[in-house]
Amino acid sequence: MARLSQWYSRLLEALMLLACFLLLTMTLLIGADVLLRNIGLGGIAPSNEISEDIIYLLTLFAAPGLLRQGQHIRIDIVLRALPANVGWLLEWVSDVLGLICCLYFVWYGTRVAVASFESGALSIKTLIIPE
Repeated sequence: MARLSQWYSRLLEALMLLACFLLLTMTLLIGADVLLRNIGLGGIAPSNEISEDIIYLLTLFAAPGLLRQGQHIRIDIVLRALPANVGWLLEWVSDVLGLICCLYFVWYGTRVAVASFESGALSIKTLIIPE
């Protein structure tokens, strides 16, 4: 079990490193887009869409590591006011509820994606270039 925990820790560290790399990429992309637009070279057209996607990926890659370290959003004042065993139980309850929510979203998202694929739906984003 200790070996599995070490592998999981390494996976979370790799995901956190990937999140850091994506954040750096997004920062450079936005900076380059602003610079290019200001010097009259038109900017980087898909930078907004790429940045939006990176924000989602940052959340997915960084949140598990932050949760494991206890550094994600939490209400410490309540946990500190309770006895240690009650606080520990509440941590587990919140973890199980979080897992249930995540599994529901995966199940629902899969259903929607499959239904969209089976119906042949196509979503196209159009780019409007100001004159």
